[in-house]
Amino acid sequence: MKSYNDYVAISVIIAILIISVLVLVFLQGWFTIPACIFITKFGVYCPACGATRAFIYMLNGEIIKSLISNPAVLYIILSLSIYLILYIYIKITEKDEKLLFKYGKFSFYIGIFIVLANFIIRNLLLHIYNIQIP
Repeated sequence: MKSYNDYVAISVIIAILIISVLVLVFLQGWFTIPACIFITKFGVYCPACGATRAFIYMLNGEIIKSLISNPAVLYIILSLSIYLILYIYIKITEKDEKLLFKYGKFSFYIGIFIVLANFIIRNLLLHIYNIQIP
């Protein structure tokens, strides 16, 4: 019988495969990503603003530019990689799966904090100091 962590690991692997296909299609120039509706219609950055640029910078090895564009992208990639490594380790060693649940919960809350902090800081810089972050 599959556990909760088995389903999460399978979901993460499927998501990675789908994202990989989308990246390949995007890099081939078969479609373009439209501008964010939040900034164009409402004049505020959304919590995900800069994620596409950050991901493309990551693919090009430009880590600093990626972190400036949206730090959540690097965090998500690292935390999912660690989750999969822990999952494989626990399956091989047959240890208790509670460690995965604790890690997942902990990394989720940190991820939410990073997304919200990025959202607040970017909008404060834009509306108070008129600084636009590319």
